[in-house]
Amino acid sequence: MFRYRIKKLWKESWQNISRHRFLSIMSWLVAAISLLFFSLLVVLLLNINHFSQQAKENIQIQVFVNATADEPRIQALEQGIQRLGNITNVTFVSKDEGMKQMVEQYGSAFEMLEGDTNPLYDQLTVEVADNSQIQATLRQIRQLPDVFQATYGDEAADNLLSGLRSVQVAGFVILAITLLFTGLILFATLLMSIKTRQEEIRTRTLLGATKGYIYRPFFLQSVLLTGLGGLVAGAIALGGYHRFVTNWVRIPIGYNWMGFSTLVPCIIGANILLAVIIGGMSASMAIRSSIKYPK
Repeated sequence: MFRYRIKKLWKESWQNISRHRFLSIMSWLVAAISLLFFSLLVVLLLNINHFSQQAKENIQIQVFVNATADEPRIQALEQGIQRLGNITNVTFVSKDEGMKQMVEQYGSAFEMLEGDTNPLYDQLTVEVADNSQIQATLRQIRQLPDVFQATYGDEAADNLLSGLRSVQVAGFVILAITLLFTGLILFATLLMSIKTRQEEIRTRTLLGATKGYIYRPFFLQSVLLTGLGGLVAGAIALGGYHRFVTNWVRIPIGYNWMGFSTLVPCIIGANILLAVIIGGMSASMAIRSSIKYPK
């Protein structure tokens, strides 16, 4: 009996889809576009959170040494920093080592700056014990001799996150519009399906068919259309993300993009959940506005 009900439910849902192929294809296409925006927004939000966590865990102060400072003065500066409170480690990076890191990260175009033409400064990378006290530590370091400049290592990440948040706001606006459009198209598709079967549905209600029995095929129809659109959107978003982070974009040293394997269940799960929500709401609105149950 249970298998018969499931089989009948699937059959009726696919019949509804095939009877209005154009609207069904439009519903699937709009759902795919909407959920693609949704997938990209989820990727953006997860990476913003990922970058924030890395910034909190990898806070460092970059101390650039005066170009006139010799080795003894650099050692004295390093010892002076170590005597300050809230310091866990101080690492010296010569300007030659710094240039090698730039060549490794940004390519051979920087090789012409190696040697005597190297414009970089020797620097000390300072790790702190308490991140909440980093500003006070930074002010103390800036007062030491032979300090050309001392910067908070997370400032670049703050600028990056600020830009991403602006994109995030624009994404929310676009997403809201596209999801509304998706819901309207699905509503129209289901309304057409219901209208063509009006007499059959009325007969079923008179014979005692429950609201759930009438509702389920249209709900499944809507979820199938949005679900298929979500799978396509998720695949495109994940494929594009993988290509984007591996081939096209470089980010500051010390940061990395969120892992592809971690994103897969998040994107697929979010798309399935949203497909069920949109499908259920569209089916419910279409049925309530067009089917009258006997009292």
